[in-house]
Amino acid sequence: CAENFGMVPSTLTKEYTVDGLDSYVSSLADISDESLGEMQSKAEEVFMDEVNRSWGEGESLRGFAYIGNYLLTKKSNDGMGDNNILYLVYKVNVNDSYANDDEEFNEDTEYYWYCAFSNLTVSKSGVTSADTSFYRTVSERFTIDSGISRGWFSTQSWYYYGCKDLHELYKDAVATAGEGYKSEEDIDESLAGASVSGDDAEEDDDKESSEIGEEGMIFPDSSKKVIELEKIMELSDDDLRYAINELYARNGYIFNDEELQSYYEQFDWYEGTVDTGTFNMDDFNETEMKNIMRMMAERDTRRLK
Repeated sequence: CAENFGMVPSTLTKEYTVDGLDSYVSSLADISDESLGEMQSKAEEVFMDEVNRSWGEGESLRGFAYIGNYLLTKKSNDGMGDNNILYLVYKVNVNDSYANDDEEFNEDTEYYWYCAFSNLTVSKSGVTSADTSFYRTVSERFTIDSGISRGWFSTQSWYYYGCKDLHELYKDAVATAGEGYKSEEDIDESLAGASVSGDDAEEDDDKESSEIGEEGMIFPDSSKKVIELEKIMELSDDDLRYAINELYARNGYIFNDEELQSYYEQFDWYEGTVDTGTFNMDDFNETEMKNIMRMMAERDTRRLK
């Protein structure tokens, strides 16, 4: 009896290309005006719901204006976290008033708020889609205290979810995302106000610009102007190191590194006033924070190569 053995087929591999699939938004240019309008409508609805639900006597909304956005996009497709996040940024003006006996409080306050949507997609035909049922808003809040007694050893106060300046909002939305994301922004500074921390900060920056010369600086304007990525990438490793540290030096940082301390002490503009242990990243303005993040990202990328 003859045995009959079948032939074992070899493994076959075939690649398929599927056209027309959606891709994740990778730049602000991918977002259509129609889709942006839908997200703005949702953001405004979310904010007004909060006003109607939580605001009480003595609180009145004086202004609510869209001033632009921040877009974060994932640098690598590692399957972890959101592929992109779009932060719609608004400037809010609120009036708080309270009176008790002969004391009266009436004050206008300006702050910044965002509503963020994630994993936006764009079709091959250019249609942008966003799930507006899923969103996030500012989790940090601040308090306005009238200082006027309302009885039972307390004073009349109000709290708001938002940031007192754009510097704080930028840190909350962008800087905390980490180096796994790249950022792009479209903020109308004329609507945002004079500066990230108000008129006083702008005046301080102008004064600083007039006092600090170019001697010993890689980017003399890095406190007032966002440095182009191309210029950062052109730097040598040593110059990149100095470009990062000159921002610290400009804010009075006293270096533990003897070489850096000696280097900056030779320049008249440097005044070491802040010890390492007491230095805070809050000392950087928004522009400085952006430049620090960009330059550190470039430095860390080089280290991985």
